Amino acid sequence: MGKINYRKFIRAMRENGADGALTIGDYADDGVAYLWLPIPFLPPVYFLLKPEDVHELLVKYGDQAEKMELVARVARSTFGNGILFSNGARWKRQRKLMQPVFHHMHIKAYGERMVAIAEDHIAHWNANSTLDLAHEMHNITLRIVVDTLFSSDVTGAMGEIRQAIEDVGAGFAAQASSPILALMPDWFPIPALRQKRRGAKTFNEVLQSLITERRTLGEANSPQDLLSALMYSKDAETGEMMDAEQLRNELLTLYVAGHETTAWLLSWSLAFLAQNPQAAEKLCAELESLAGKSPSIDDLARLPYSKMVLQETLRMRPPVWFIQRQTHEEIHINGHTYPKNASFTIIIYANHHNPDIFPEPRVFKPERWENDAEKRLPKGAYLPFATGQRICIGNGFAMMEAQLLLNLFMQRFQITLLDEPQIKKGTPIILGFDKPVRVQVTPR
Repeated sequence: MGKINYRKFIRAMRENGADGALTIGDYADDGVAYLWLPIPFLPPVYFLLKPEDVHELLVKYGDQAEKMELVARVARSTFGNGILFSNGARWKRQRKLMQPVFHHMHIKAYGERMVAIAEDHIAHWNANSTLDLAHEMHNITLRIVVDTLFSSDVTGAMGEIRQAIEDVGAGFAAQASSPILALMPDWFPIPALRQKRRGAKTFNEVLQSLITERRTLGEANSPQDLLSALMYSKDAETGEMMDAEQLRNELLTLYVAGHETTAWLLSWSLAFLAQNPQAAEKLCAELESLAGKSPSIDDLARLPYSKMVLQETLRMRPPVWFIQRQTHEEIHINGHTYPKNASFTIIIYANHHNPDIFPEPRVFKPERWENDAEKRLPKGAYLPFATGQRICIGNGFAMMEAQLLLNLFMQRFQITLLDEPQIKKGTPIILGFDKPVRVQVTPR
């Protein structure tokens, strides 16, 4: 078990972002490294690099390894006890209530609306116009998540909502990069926390208005969207429903997480395809089977290359590129004993760039996913949606949306990069571009 040099590690992260995290391998001994934070009384953070160790932590010890209390506390002031940051019995109850909402047959009903919203948006892309790639993807996925959650059009409020997301994200990013800031209460009068509070206030106002309007309609007259599904979902054993506060917490979690990660997955996918014309041509050739028809849910099974492009993008640029856990009892993994309250960080980005599992890890090769290759990988090697009991509840929804939209964009436009995409520096919560990336879109 090797000790990480804190100053060198932080400098590498600050200068190179997620690539800086790959330096953990230089310190690891037997696939494990640990880092002492410069704060009294805080225990070390353990980094597990071996896929089998990661799998054991997240699967075998799934009940004992929960979200880190410090991370949960930072998030709780904004997201409350939503499913993303809650633990224990509360998390299990919420997961049980929400799981049926994301059943495959349920989410299939949203596919047609997703494509219709995307088509409406790209109808405004003029020939040879220059666009901010990530900005466009965020606007489209935001419209989709609001439509699927609330059956509402937020075009007029798009700027306000985007600003709220940026405010909350900036506050979290600041706290993620500074343990001292993470320990401060949210009311502390500094710019980053003030910005975070401002974004949360905007979300609360928007969500409360939508919830109040829906309750007024009643179940019989409510549209069939995720808000109705969550509002009227009942525990099969107890008949319990979510109270108003819990409903707000879950909606906010889905609201933010439901579009941010998909937007970055699409942004990176389109950037990689623009950089790799052979892959783009192969995807477009596959799309010729649609004979000009917009892609639908029923078409996805015969468009496997687009899924492979997304799988490879998730390998190279996983939007959620690290996850953290804390154990509430002593555990044993691969000959190492970890004490009660041990903290773990799993660098998904590092797992996905392991050359022993993914040869030429910096090369974009969708073909590496042919013939269901994902099923043959070592457990714990590929974690775009985590694994174990806390695997992302919306992974099927996200992949369906991303595959539909990627096929639509590539069917309609040739995309040319005007800027070189670079990963964001520091320790962002979501792995995006470091600077805006402009593209030129040309109708096919």
